[in-house]
Amino acid sequence: MALVGRGCNRLGRLLQAVYSHLYQTTDVLFCIGLPMLVITALVGWWLIDEVVLSSMVLYLCLLLAISITGIYSNAVRMLSVGYFNGYWYLSSDWLSYPFTAPMRVQQHVDFMVAEVGMAVLLVLGVICLLLYLARSAATSVRVLGVRQDHFLRRSLNVIETKLDRQVFSNMLFLGGVLLCIPLMFLCFNSLIDLLNIHLFFVGTAVGLMDSCWKAVLDDEPALSGDVQYLLSGLWRNQ
Repeated sequence: MALVGRGCNRLGRLLQAVYSHLYQTTDVLFCIGLPMLVITALVGWWLIDEVVLSSMVLYLCLLLAISITGIYSNAVRMLSVGYFNGYWYLSSDWLSYPFTAPMRVQQHVDFMVAEVGMAVLLVLGVICLLLYLARSAATSVRVLGVRQDHFLRRSLNVIETKLDRQVFSNMLFLGGVLLCIPLMFLCFNSLIDLLNIHLFFVGTAVGLMDSCWKAVLDDEPALSGDVQYLLSGLWRNQ
């Protein structure tokens, strides 16, 4: 048993080291690759007739959404880099794929809309809106709870005596999440045939490893952390 325990510990340390190197590599590829994708797409739009303005705008919006989300999510960074490289390797022409990527993305979006209809996109929008409103409401209640304004504190005395603000904010957020559950089920049920199950399991594995080694990953040098620092504006106070 001791031998098995030592073997498991060594395997865990090896897996952690490999994942840390993968984390850093993916972070660099993501932060450097996104501007390169924009440049190659613009060149493709300029040189290739099939890449039209609508596909270009859709592609840039997708890159913007991935970049903003990926800066704060390691799973999104890894999945986006892996998905692009996998598609690149499977492409019939390696050299042309980065330039024709806007056209390919529009073809995929048109296929998904034709398969599931615009109703799923509407449901996704409603889910995002409900989560945003729930989070905003919960945050607003917390802010009001700590604000030192005497008028607000007097007007909220009744609520403060009957219901704790922290509990109230948590109830608001939980209510928004519960409203999203049936909508998310309907959306997932409509998209089940189009979802890449491999990406789902890879994303789950990445999320588990991130939560397991969060302290280690936080200490790793990362370009995304530098971008977060620049976006936060904290550097202005130094």
